[in-house]
Amino acid sequence: MSATVLFDYDRSEVRPGEAPKLDELAAKIKGRSFDRLDAVGHADRIGGDSYNLGLSKRRADAVRAYLAGKGVDAGRVRAEAKGESGSVTGEACKNMGPERRRNQNLVACLQRDRRVEVTLGAAR
Repeated sequence: MSATVLFDYDRSEVRPGEAPKLDELAAKIKGRSFDRLDAVGHADRIGGDSYNLGLSKRRADAVRAYLAGKGVDAGRVRAEAKGESGSVTGEACKNMGPERRRNQNLVACLQRDRRVEVTLGAAR
């Protein structure tokens, strides 16, 4: 079981349109035994490495808090930050102009990099 939750540019709040993915995951694991859920946060490449690492951690923490609000034991949710190192857009967004927030075409192209991937760890 897994879910991928996307985030707005430079934000760490769970978007209302993405919440149903976490609701569904929480419902599926309710009553199941598991060792942990891994919430791995990611950021796009715009901005500095250290800032993006912190942003990806805040995103993972936001997902952990959201799931805890749905009854998932927060102690079993491991939040991890990858920063911009786990890009899924690869070369698709290359040569799109300046690497900054005002470049809306680039920001839109990099959407899939701004995410938290949640996966179920080992069953108990």
